[in-house]
Parts: sequence; C-alpha cells; structure tokens
Amino acid sequence: MKKILAILIALLAALSVQTVAFADGEVTEMEPTAAVSEDDETTKTLNAQNEDDQGLTYILNNDETATVSACDPTVTSIKIPSNVESNGQTYTVTSIRNDAFSMCSGLTSVDIPDSVTSIGNRAFYFCSSLTSVDIPDGVTSIGDGAFSMCSGLTSVTIPGSVTSIGDGAFYFCSSLTSVDIPDGVTSIGDYAFHFCTRPTSVTIPGSVTSIGNYAFNYCTGLTSVTFMGKEPPSNFSSDSFSGCTALKTVYLSDDLTEEEQTAWENALKTMIPEGCTIEYKNLTPDPEPTPTPDPTPTTPPADNTAAEAASTPTVQQMETAERPDPQDVEATERYNFWMDVKADLRAAADGKTLRVHVPADYTNMPDADVTVDLRWNGERLTITPATAQRKTALKAYWTFAQLCELYAQ
Repeated sequence: MKKILAILIALLAALSVQTVAFADGEVTEMEPTAAVSEDDETTKTLNAQNEDDQGLTYILNNDETATVSACDPTVTSIKIPSNVESNGQTYTVTSIRNDAFSMCSGLTSVDIPDSVTSIGNRAFYFCSSLTSVDIPDGVTSIGDGAFSMCSGLTSVTIPGSVTSIGDGAFYFCSSLTSVDIPDGVTSIGDYAFHFCTRPTSVTIPGSVTSIGNYAFNYCTGLTSVTFMGKEPPSNFSSDSFSGCTALKTVYLSDDLTEEEQTAWENALKTMIPEGCTIEYKNLTPDPEPTPTPDPTPTTPPADNTAAEAASTPTVQQMETAERPDPQDVEATERYNFWMDVKADLRAAADGKTLRVHVPADYTNMPDADVTVDLRWNGERLTITPATAQRKTALKAYWTFAQLCELYAQ
C-alpha cells in the first residue's frame, strides 16, 4: 500500500510541472507558452487553446502543418502568419479551413501568406465588408462558396497556380468589377460567379475543361465572352450564362479549323441568348514593339555655308532664351556663357574653329576625365572632353558643327 501511495505521489509531482494535451490522437507534452515575438510577424506563438494574439485559432497537424480553423468574429483586419509555434514546434500554415472566417462581417482586410495552398469551403462567407483579396501564388483550389456573399468585394487576384474555382466561390459578389481567370484553371464550378453584375467581359482560358451550371448566371453587365480554347469544354452547361441579358458577342479565335468552328457553334447555340453573335478574331496578343534606337547624330561637314548655319535651330533657340533670375547664380552663369557663345556661333559659320572663352571661375567646364551636363533654356547639353578639339585651362575649342551638334543633343 505504501508503495502504491509513493507511485501516486510521484505521478502527481510530475503532473504539477507538465500539462498533458491530446491533439490528433497523440499525447503531447505542453510547455509554457512563450511570448509573441514582435520582431517576427511571419511566426505567431500559440496559447494553450491554439490561438494567436489576433484571435485566430489553428489546428496543428501531424505533418507539421497548421490550418486556420476559426476567427474572432469582431476582428476587422487580419494578417495570417506563415508559421505558428507551439511547445517549441513550428508549424507551417498551409490551409484555411471551411467556415474559418464565415460571418466576420466587420473584416475589411486579410493578408494571406504564400505558404497557404488551399482555401476551404465558405472560408470567407458573408464577409460583407471585405473589399479586396490577393490570393497568393501557390493556392491551387478555391473552395465552394469561399467568398460567397462578399458583397463589398471589388477586386480579387486569382494566381496562375489555381486549377479549380469551386461551386459558388464568388456567389453574389455584386461589387466585383472584373473577373480575371488565369490560364491553368481547369474547372469553374456551379454558380461560381452568380450575380456578379458589374464585370462587362470575361475571358475563359483554353485550359478550362469544365464550366458548371449557372456559373455566370445573372451576370447582367456582361456584354462579351472570349473563349481562348481550340475546342469547347468537355463539360459545358447550356445554362452557364443564363440570365446574361446584356451578352451580345462571343469571341473565338480566327485560326480555328472548320471542324473546330462547327464544334464551338454547336456548343454555343443553346447557351448564348437570342441576339448574341459569334465573332472570330485574332486572340494572339501582338508582340511588344522593338524600340527603334535613336539614329546616331552625324557631324555636319566642316564647310557649312553661312545660310545653313543661320537656319540652325540652335541659334534661334539661343536668340529666344530668357534671362534667368539673377538670384540663381548657376543658371545666370550658364546663360552668360552661352550668350557669349552666340555671337561666335554666327561668326563661325564659315566652318572655322570656334574658340570659346571660359571664365576662370566657371567650374562646370570639362576636365580631362569629366563629362558635363549643362541645362540651358530648358535643354540638356552634354559636353565631353572627346568633343573638344583642344582645350587649355581657360579655353576650350570646338568647331561650329560640333557645338551645334552638342546643343542638339
């Protein structure tokens, strides 16, 4: 009896310093929760109830991943961390559970980390104050009703990693202004964009093989639909665009074969409303134009005539230059310099070497290894040592043609 009592006392002593928690069928020793690090926003430390300091609750999985399972319904802004820590173990947040943020009607913004790969059914159902969502690249599926009834949602970014858009995923997102379905999506569920009344056009990528019943039902602002595929989706409901009363044009690629055109027309004839037409056009985006390099300025011959020199825009621009504010010393210095040059420009029309006198205190003139950018009358003028025929400490020499070319630059 004394031996049994001693064992019980020892067990009680052990339990007084350690708490045993049951998670996912395993017994795990719990250590005191560490304080949340304010310096590391990508990792949140959980309390004994697997909650972080924002009011998010998590399920910790055996494969060292975590799922966001619930949220304090009063939150207005959430930044989901990439990792959570519990009992010294770090878990990567990879999914948002069904109904995790459901009915959080005051939620205005949510930041989803790149570690998340799936968004569950009704995950953000009726988050009516949510205005925009950037779904990170890496998410492969958007669950049924994931953003349904988010009536304030105006924009959503769907990454190219997504392959399926669930039933009613954006049901009644009546403020959504555009629908951009990336190439790579293979299925669009039933009622996926039902009553998204504001988009005026939608492009269905060639990767889509299934468009569900009433997928775009009552998208009353929709005037055109473009199908990028060579053939119609294998699962294509005749009521996918039911109630799209403004739909006037369906665009198909103009490089379809006659057989492919027939297949499309047969698939569309029971789907599009009366009065909607099918048009074929080039759906391949034009390549970006190759920028044309500016032609290399050529140096005019040294024997330019006086008449040619007189018609040079350089001289005319110098004639109309306005004197700068005297308080602007640098601008005044440059102005005076070019005013001194003006008369010499006219006199140098015979092609002889032009000698430009440089004031000793004019520090912006070029040295041996210096390129000088001057601004005169709103124009940029670049003078390099290579342009000068010869120069001394206080003088620089250019031909008339060279100086005109400089000014033109």
